[in-house]
Amino acid sequence: MSEETSLYRDVLATGGYIDHHESDLYIEVNPVNTGLLHKHRQRAGTFVNQVTGTLCYDVPFAYEPWWESRVKK
Repeated sequence: MSEETSLYRDVLATGGYIDHHESDLYIEVNPVNTGLLHKHRQRAGTFVNQVTGTLCYDVPFAYEPWWESRVKK
C-alpha cells in the first residue's frame, strides 16, 4: 500500500517555491504545480507575488507546518 502525499509535501519534493500566510499555501503557477493541484483536487486563487513578480496560487488551509504547530501545543 502506498502512502498518500499532500499537496504541500509534493511541492516541497519538487523543490519549488513555497511561501505562506498563516495556513494558506503560496506556490508558483507552473505546469508542475497545476498538475499537483489537479492531483490533489485543490482549489486555489491566484495573485502576483510582490517580491518575485511571478503569478502564484493561494491554496487555502494547505500549509501543513502551520497546522502541525497547532497540534504540538
